[in-house]
Amino acid sequence: MLSKGHQIELKTCQDIRKLYDEFILEEIEADNTNNVPDGEIFRKDLVEVVSPSQKVIHKGMYPEAKIITAMTSALSILHDNKVNYFVNIAVFHYMFGYIHPFYDGNGRMARFISSYLLMQQLERVVGFGLSYTIKNNIKRYYELFKDANDFKNKGELTPFVIGFLELIKEAIENLCVTIEGRGEQFHFYMEKVERSAEGSKIIRDILYVLLQNALFDEEGISIQYLSELIEMSQSTVRSWLKKIPDDMLVVNQSGRMNVYSLNLDLMAQK
Repeated sequence: MLSKGHQIELKTCQDIRKLYDEFILEEIEADNTNNVPDGEIFRKDLVEVVSPSQKVIHKGMYPEAKIITAMTSALSILHDNKVNYFVNIAVFHYMFGYIHPFYDGNGRMARFISSYLLMQQLERVVGFGLSYTIKNNIKRYYELFKDANDFKNKGELTPFVIGFLELIKEAIENLCVTIEGRGEQFHFYMEKVERSAEGSKIIRDILYVLLQNALFDEEGISIQYLSELIEMSQSTVRSWLKKIPDDMLVVNQSGRMNVYSLNLDLMAQK
């Protein structure tokens, strides 16, 4: 949904539920049908967040009427133009976690929404880096919630906002380092691609796309997508792929499709 640039409405509680259904409901159903939302919009029963030792560390808001009221307030804060856009994201992220509107999937929903909102103002790739950065700093992330939820804190969210913005900043800095390194690799391998193409523009174009895929994506690329990128029929692409030595290609399975990438180890030796 993020990579395809879907426009997502985030103005009402119904919008949140619609996103939940599209984004995560199928996964929740497959995991445990008891965690499917059973309220008018959200959940109607109490839910508790427990630690690995089964200690209750947070109780989501209850009953559903309070959830709806609180989520409406959170969405109002999110769209408050008098406050800095990124502060709004941080506050909404906290409130979503505190309200805990669903039985399961609240963390994934909050991170997805924050990623989407970041992509509306920053380079789109920044949004993809947020969850990864949070995952690598998960203890620090949970501590932000713990400190904000502490009764003695009296609802002061400044430390949470600062901590969350620091995670965003770290995601951007990590991304810059990664892109700079991958950019250097790209120029290195592109020289190898030019030599391997041996003057064939079509093979060069195919290898060019496969190189980008190998450096910047975790999965291979399908024949269909490859044909769209180089503007050739799928049958023509298949024919040209057969002219590339097998050991230069990495072929994996994605569902029922073959997906292709470039063997960077072999290319480095050319």
